[in-house]
Amino acid sequence: MLAHPNLLSTRSGLPARHIPPLQHTPAAQAHSHIQHRTSKRFESMLACSSSKEETKTETQSQQQDAPAGGSLSGMAASQGNSGIAVQGYSPTSVRGWAKIQSTLREANVKLLSAQELTFARERGVPIIDIRPPAEYEQAHIPGAVNVPFYQPITGWSAMKIARRAGYALFGVLNGTEVNQEFTQQVAQAMKPDSGAILYCSMGGSLEPVEKSKKGLQSRSLIAAWKVVTDGYPNVSVLRGGWSEWINSGREVEGGTE
Repeated sequence: MLAHPNLLSTRSGLPARHIPPLQHTPAAQAHSHIQHRTSKRFESMLACSSSKEETKTETQSQQQDAPAGGSLSGMAASQGNSGIAVQGYSPTSVRGWAKIQSTLREANVKLLSAQELTFARERGVPIIDIRPPAEYEQAHIPGAVNVPFYQPITGWSAMKIARRAGYALFGVLNGTEVNQEFTQQVAQAMKPDSGAILYCSMGGSLEPVEKSKKGLQSRSLIAAWKVVTDGYPNVSVLRGGWSEWINSGREVEGGTE
């Protein structure tokens, strides 16, 4: 039985319903995108404020960039300003993102289409919605469980206070940080033989896209990297995320009928 309350909120008692693509693009999705962009800007600000320490850390990490055999253990996650770092780099930095892409390719993490997710769900593969609980409650893929990758900032250490202040500078009063129990909660929802499929609002891409030759960062890909480096490589990601699911006219669950 799942211990985390969000894992129990599948709302399976509600019938699946259909949302036309143009009816589901207001505040919740816009807020999620704003939070993601703000997080990227804030991580850059924090990196600048501690440049000397970053330089030392980056020098050390560069010496470890090519572990023998290219094993995934050399890419283990470490703690950073947001609660997560990629060998000393912010996950949203150029170098951090490049390392995330490399790790996910090495682990053969696949980006699935909406139809491929549907087939996988019919085979019993768990679907994990990593968006904030409020967005999940509004509507989600039928049968998905909610394990938020980000959560409201908790605690009042100097770094937590600085993080809150940084968000406030961008006009965001409810700042977030990485859910430190994320991998554990995902592991509870996974099946050993089939893994799990993660999805966020936008999905992202490991390959070049029209607007970016370096691919497209997303929370679900960063979350997949976190799960893989914590020892659970059997994960996939929904290409295009929740937006693609809605725009393809598929059924959803939750919200007020």
